[in-house]
Amino acid sequence: EENVPGTRAATRLYRFGNAAVRTVGAAWGRAGRITGLGVAVNDPRTAGTATLEIWLAGSATGVTAVLDDSSTTGAWEVTDISFEVGELIELYLTTSSWTPTGADIQAMLEVVLT
Repeated sequence: EENVPGTRAATRLYRFGNAAVRTVGAAWGRAGRITGLGVAVNDPRTAGTATLEIWLAGSATGVTAVLDDSSTTGAWEVTDISFEVGELIELYLTTSSWTPTGADIQAMLEVVLT
């Protein structure tokens, strides 16, 4: 996402940039596991937090990667979340007093298909 806002409630991220290119979650034709979640920023955090969370089948999972005073440019979380064929996987971003507001955030998801 480009130009991350300073404070906002959980908002679903678009895939492939901030244009409305693909406005639904990702789904796979095979079951699998989400094994990692990452977030990185091109301009180091100077205040506040940016929290990326995995949502599965329309519900928050509680698995987050957070940029804060201990992780200012990137964060990676190892997880093990199973999903079924066709279940939608989405990423939501929440910010609180985040700066710099001109920063661009990159979200990463690691998936293993079974």
